This record gives sequence, C-alpha cells and structure tokens, in this order.
Amino acid sequence: MQRILRLTLTFCALLALTASPAFAQSFVVFSARHDAAQSQVVLVGSGFRSDMRILLNGAPLPTAAVTGSEMRAKLPALQPGTYRLVIDPKRGAAQRFMVTVNPPATGGSGMPGPMGPMGPMGPQGPAGPQGPQG
Repeated sequence: MQRILRLTLTFCALLALTASPAFAQSFVVFSARHDAAQSQVVLVGSGFRSDMRILLNGAPLPTAAVTGSEMRAKLPALQPGTYRLVIDPKRGAAQRFMVTVNPPATGGSGMPGPMGPMGPMGPQGPAGPQGPQG
C-alpha cells in the first residue's frame, strides 16, 4: 500500500512539475545548420514557438517557418565563417550557439563534355626477355 501511495505521489509531483509555466516555456535544440540552398539557418529540436526570435551576431533574423520541432530563419548574405546564434524565447533563458557558414560548393553540375584527345606516348621502357617493354 505504501509503495502505491509513494508511486502516486511521485507521479503527481512529476505532473505538477511538467505542467508548470517554466516547463511549458522551455525548448531544446538538437542541431543548428546552415541551409545554403535556401539561405536559411535551420534549428531542429522541440518546444519551438512562433514568438521566439533568432539573432545572428545580435541582429534579429526574419523567421521563415516555425513548427514545434523545427525553426527556420532567413539569413542575409554572409561571408564564410563562424557566427554567434542566439535563440531568444522572450520568456525564459536564451540559448547560445555557434554556427559555421561554409563557402558554396564549386564545380559543374551539367552534362559532362566530350572526351579530350589522347595524350602523347610515354617514354620507351627497358628491353626485357620478351622484347621491348613500355
């Protein structure tokens, strides 16, 4: 009987803790990455809300999309480098990160061109027991 009562009290305490405003206003960030194709920063986690702000080196970024598990913000044109990222929930503690912006990938993405001409023949190898090699 005491075990059931203890379990019930523990469950009630846990329920009261998770129902508190502080817990409801918390959020967790699992990852932050630069999406070069969309020119956005993408945060993946939980507890995101539409009233949260993302700041890059202290400047607020325009929010592109927000769900409970993902938040996206539009990035200005940036030079490659490392930048300070702050997620401000407006209520509660902000979280700070560093995000790296890499240079755009180079290289062609079209159809391969025709094969080039064959190069000159290399030097003649040494003569062996079965004739010239090379």
